[in-house]
Amino acid sequence: MNKFAITITNGDNRKVVKTFFNKDDAMKFGNDFVINTPGTNGTISCISADFDDSDNMINNQYKLHHTWI
Repeated sequence: MNKFAITITNGDNRKVVKTFFNKDDAMKFGNDFVINTPGTNGTISCISADFDDSDNMINNQYKLHHTWI
């Protein structure tokens, strides 16, 4: 199922923080996450991809929508 996700990437490791069914909710969460979680070790991004029922990304293919640096 295609969803939007906020992820933290550090090197080759990507952690899905939370998934959403629409981009607006994901972007709002991402903005709040960056403000309320200073010093996060990694790059925070909003992506869309196919996820299974456990919110694991399928096929390692995604579209990058936004990155907070």
